[in-house]
Amino acid sequence: MAGDKNGLAISDKGLTLPIVWNSNAYEQVAILKQMAGLVDIYLPDFKYGDDEVAVKYSRAHNYAAAAAKAIKEMLRQVGHLQVNEGGNARRGVIVRHLILPNNIQNSLAALKILHDIDPRLHISLMRQYYPLHQAKNYPEINRQITEQEFARVFDCLWELGLENGWVQAKDSGSVLIPDFRKTEPFKI
Repeated sequence: MAGDKNGLAISDKGLTLPIVWNSNAYEQVAILKQMAGLVDIYLPDFKYGDDEVAVKYSRAHNYAAAAAKAIKEMLRQVGHLQVNEGGNARRGVIVRHLILPNNIQNSLAALKILHDIDPRLHISLMRQYYPLHQAKNYPEINRQITEQEFARVFDCLWELGLENGWVQAKDSGSVLIPDFRKTEPFKI
């Protein structure tokens, strides 16, 4: 675990929670190498297996190769997911992938790249896409994914043998969005 200026580990001061690095995976390996020993759990989003899609929606050039290199470095540092007796993650890599409507080939390419990195990766396949912000400017993604789109990506996940991880529930796209019309949108 990370240390302070006196060389004492944070855990020596009582902090025993794992440090989580949540990112878009579009990071330089050199930066990640500087973080070695500071992060316990890497939680990258592998958004795009198709670079044209990455440029179109995120202006991220060479995303797939850059993100693959970053995930390989994360995996080198912390290894595969490890959980404690209570089932809580303590160390490792969990890669998230969000399925976009009308972009199934992007998801299939992303899963293939993740498989090529390591078929034992823990993957969270997310179906929570909900069109917000500038989605209205892109009619092809201005809707939630269909059951057919999800089924095709899910089938690919299994066909590739990517068996470690989780798949989001069907209704996650609508239940995870706060209703900002309410006075207290985050109150349950």
